[in-house]
Amino acid sequence: MSAAGISVAALIRNTLRAYYLFNQGMADAGDTSAAHHTFLTVFKDCRLKNGVLVRRHRRQERPTGRLARVSEHNCEAQAYRILLLHTPAPTGPNDLKRIPSDPPDVAVEVLEARSFVEAAREREPYRKPRHLDSHTAGRFPGDQAGAAAMSLLRRTDLQR
Repeated sequence: MSAAGISVAALIRNTLRAYYLFNQGMADAGDTSAAHHTFLTVFKDCRLKNGVLVRRHRRQERPTGRLARVSEHNCEAQAYRILLLHTPAPTGPNDLKRIPSDPPDVAVEVLEARSFVEAAREREPYRKPRHLDSHTAGRFPGDQAGAAAMSLLRRTDLQR
């Protein structure tokens, strides 16, 4: 890997770490003002400064955050990426593994044992409410990408 590739990977990792720390700090303070943000939308209200996410003075309508593509053959990385795109305010990777049927006080060991693929299959985060389908069909390319990634996850499950 080139030096530029290593620095880009480190930047993305540091941004993700800053995102988790930001969400944890907000949760600890009891502040729910950013609880609706996902990894991509948090950059509308925050910016990265010295490795820490800080609030912007003015909201930026086009977010500057990005989430790198991963190999289509790596189902665990695909599921992790899908969950980051659709899960609001996770405080760490284990928070992404929560599923709707989990009790609020689910053991950390249970979350650590669960894979991102299992969580993504259970949650199907790319689905939107049915009443939005006719109004938004074809407008959001991410919906098709999410559906394609979930289709890939299902196919690999069938091959096992």
